[in-house]
Amino acid sequence: MLLTSCVEQPETVSQPDFSEFDPLATDSLVMRNTEIREDLLEQSDIHDIEHWINNNGSIGFYLRDTKAVDRSANEAIGVYISLQ
Repeated sequence: MLLTSCVEQPETVSQPDFSEFDPLATDSLVMRNTEIREDLLEQSDIHDIEHWINNNGSIGFYLRDTKAVDRSANEAIGVYISLQ
């Protein structure tokens, strides 16, 4: 016997609320381009985004800072592209 069910999906997708995360939950990103990586680390220092380098070379940060890290990464990538 095979049972199936249909559930109506909402038309809009809600953005995640990062305030719901454990304040000590972490994430990481890998940036292989040296120029972008250095700019991202510099911007993280300037904007007081707590970060660290993991054993595998990735950049670690707290989930609560995801929006700020995304913004800094996008800016660093944009600057790199505009200079090429």
